[in-house]
Amino acid sequence: ELSGFTLDQVAFEDGKGKCPYDPTKGHTGLIVDGELYSATFNNFLGTEPVILRNLGPHYSMKTEYLTSWLNEPHFVASAYVQESAASSTGDDDKVYFFFSERAVEGDVDVSAICRYHILEVKKAFEGPYKEYREQAQKWGRYSDEVPSPRPGA
Repeated sequence: ELSGFTLDQVAFEDGKGKCPYDPTKGHTGLIVDGELYSATFNNFLGTEPVILRNLGPHYSMKTEYLTSWLNEPHFVASAYVQESAASSTGDDDKVYFFFSERAVEGDVDVSAICRYHILEVKKAFEGPYKEYREQAQKWGRYSDEVPSPRPGA
């Protein structure tokens, strides 16, 4: 009710990286253990996509802006997958982000909707991997030793 509404000036917080400036831009976020994981746009024009972690006891982290990683993404959902409980492999919990993006490899007038079971997503992180080769400006098969910790861990 308006008569009893008060605004705590101390509780104001910068919304940059937590939600887009333009509410029509796709974005998603969730809170896990008091930390906000969000996928949004970092600038006023909505041209700098970012995935980040903030609000919690740890330091903030964010992805770098590279069009080869996120090319005009439309963030649609996020999911928390708890893998640490009773894990024999020592994997930690995961936050997955789901988005569509403009493909740079082929025609942008063709589209597809894909659906995967979470076990298939986990299997993809077992390898083989691809890496973006700056000089060739394309993705290629990663042939070196699997890094430790491996991607997705």
